[in-house]
Amino acid sequence: MEKIIDSLKMKHPILIQGAMDSEICHLLHSLDKYHEEDLFGFSFFIGTYQSYPVIVSKTYQGMTNAAASTMLAIEHYSPALIINQGICGGHSPLLHRGDILLGKEIMNYSNLKIGMTDCSNPLRGCETIGCEVFSPASPATSAKKATCFYSHPALLAIAQNCPHPVATGHIITGKIASADAWMDRKDLISLMNKTFGTCGEDMETASVAQLCHCFG
Repeated sequence: MEKIIDSLKMKHPILIQGAMDSEICHLLHSLDKYHEEDLFGFSFFIGTYQSYPVIVSKTYQGMTNAAASTMLAIEHYSPALIINQGICGGHSPLLHRGDILLGKEIMNYSNLKIGMTDCSNPLRGCETIGCEVFSPASPATSAKKATCFYSHPALLAIAQNCPHPVATGHIITGKIASADAWMDRKDLISLMNKTFGTCGEDMETASVAQLCHCFG
């Protein structure tokens, strides 16, 4: 947390990401003022919120786009912290439309070993094999594998203590699954929830979390 506090004191920007226009338009309206910068086709809206520097990033949909946009932002803007947000598909029966899911744990659910199965459970026999995670500080060492990534506990606690903007909405903390896939079958959604404990799914968060983990 000390590194984040130091970065905030030095006025490193807070980076907030969204994949689609509908996921960033409200954020842009909330900025005091901003201008747009283009990096290799990715849009970064540089502005302030209550006098603090904030960058809103449009990543476009998908894991590769989100990773590329995140890497560009880390390289060019050195953000103090990164918030990836947007619309997700619900896996947990506790979630309802309009609720907020905070990702305490994030997994890439395309990193699975697909084992022998039967028609009753297409996920039976599946194992999470994890992503290779390198360290820029020591690139010569072999990369270690991580099956999940985790949000910073102190930042997560701040988000948990924020009131929901809608009085009837709920804030739930849980596990987000990401992949270049769109799950629209209720049986598979239920099985993901029961097998891996996922609360929701999207197509970006895990790749962003992996790069944040790599670069601290």
